[in-house]
Amino acid sequence: VGLAAAAKFGSAALAPLFATGDGERRWRSAVIFSLAFAATAALCLLPFLPDGGLREFYDRTFGYQATRGSPFSVWGLAPSLDFLQGPFRAVAVALAVWVAFWPRFKTPLQIAALAAAVTIAVQLTATHWFYFYVVWFLPFVLAASFGEWTRVRPEPVTRSS
Repeated sequence: VGLAAAAKFGSAALAPLFATGDGERRWRSAVIFSLAFAATAALCLLPFLPDGGLREFYDRTFGYQATRGSPFSVWGLAPSLDFLQGPFRAVAVALAVWVAFWPRFKTPLQIAALAAAVTIAVQLTATHWFYFYVVWFLPFVLAASFGEWTRVRPEPVTRSS
């Protein structure tokens, strides 16, 4: 998740879900995950930090994204809906935090499905969206879908005389 967040900041929304994992040893594993996440993200970003430091990094990444317009999302196509973008972002953040705590014990399939939901929620609130972004949530959707499909096994057909 740290590598994904270094590549696309929206992936950081998955951190709470993966930090709590399946619910076993919740706080210990969350602290270990958080340290590993921070170290990985820092190791990936520090070599590319511009001369202006964190302020310039912010201006060129988050700051730029926050101020640019784009016709490639519902927010760019229908500017009259801009007033809804903030509340939808708040819902996406709440979802990212909520799935860390509920359900308490999660199966790998549930984690995949929840990761897909969080990723889609974050992408829906983005000002700029392009169809290439599907690759960020599609693996989670496929894992949850096909994982459930493999659990359902039909009984073998036997011939009766």
